[in-house]
Amino acid sequence: MFDAAKVLSLAVCCTLVTSTLAISTTLQGPQAQISNPLNTMLYQRGAADLPMSDPRFVQTVTGVYPEQVHLGYASPDSMFVSWATGEAQISATVSPLDPTSVKTVVTYGSSPGSYSGNVTGYGLVYNQYYNIPAKNNTPAALNYTSGIQHHAKITGLTPNTTYFYRCGDPTIPAWSDEYNFTTSPAVGPNSFPMTLGVIADLGMTSNSTSTWEHLVANQPPSVILIGDYTYANNYITNGTGASSYSTTFPGITSQSYQPRWDGFQRWLQPYLQSHAFLGIEGNHEQEPNINGVQFQSYLARYQAPGVESGSNTTLYYSFDMGPAHVVMLGSYVDYGKNSSQYQWLVNDLAKFNRANTPWLIAMWHPPVYNSYVSHYKDESLIQHILHACLALCLERYSSICEKLCI
Repeated sequence: MFDAAKVLSLAVCCTLVTSTLAISTTLQGPQAQISNPLNTMLYQRGAADLPMSDPRFVQTVTGVYPEQVHLGYASPDSMFVSWATGEAQISATVSPLDPTSVKTVVTYGSSPGSYSGNVTGYGLVYNQYYNIPAKNNTPAALNYTSGIQHHAKITGLTPNTTYFYRCGDPTIPAWSDEYNFTTSPAVGPNSFPMTLGVIADLGMTSNSTSTWEHLVANQPPSVILIGDYTYANNYITNGTGASSYSTTFPGITSQSYQPRWDGFQRWLQPYLQSHAFLGIEGNHEQEPNINGVQFQSYLARYQAPGVESGSNTTLYYSFDMGPAHVVMLGSYVDYGKNSSQYQWLVNDLAKFNRANTPWLIAMWHPPVYNSYVSHYKDESLIQHILHACLALCLERYSSICEKLCI
């Protein structure tokens, strides 16, 4: 099956500008339809995944020193800081780490080396258990337990201001290097221009690294990933498999090679340690374990303003940034009319204030309309989004390179 994600990850840098610029809109009347036939000369199976031995994916710290450091946007005056410590384990038998054994502390200030603020967060560990015996020609599944995932939230910051910080455990001591970030400008209708780096279906191929390098070259203050992060579920638990979307394993419905998540975040750290990151889950983040529990890695590793936006989960949430209200929708959790997500969206849009945030942006993983049978009628939440006069819709490309722009 053709996998567009392996040919070219989707990367867009969106800059919101004032409405005085002459930008073509649908208000000017219907636009001419254009259909281009498939150029088979451009067809290819896509790039192979890079090995875990790639230097960008390899662990470079030891013991309980912080690694995989990344920021998460919360608001113009607050920021999430996340990192990992300790050694993940993958074996038939694993012993989870004690998440309280390493403290979660961030010190920060407005000058290098001068930290006037101090916040304490929490650590957690997640376990991806399969307990699947060998079957046919497929080996028994291995189990995984993560390193400690640390999360802290800095509040009371000043918008549009640079801060310096380090994270770790002061009692050992085991600190990270010093990093810095700049908070977002205050929310409001005059906070133009605002630039977002938007990416989807990133993966860990040579095309992925090229896409990421192009994004970083544009230096967006914030990065949003609209689903499909690592494609770790293209592998069985011993790290072998075919790097393609159509990978299947005889007698086994689902496995995932969790160490690719660790390598993924090491690769992205040099940029995300200083720039806010947000995302939403795609189908490759489902990764059900033996008990059917899904999204464990996604939920454990990343922070987003779920509680702050009233959803109490990062599977769907919203936030205000600059002149925009951004809605992140979960396409792989219940969105029927009686679902928590549906009711949350109705309430969220009811509070939407166009006078304060004139842009309404919605993001989710699968395309709304397409002729691809695997994504038939994927979305119904779009009805409420459209009723709220959507300004911009961003979704990932369909696997057959069919794209809808609203």
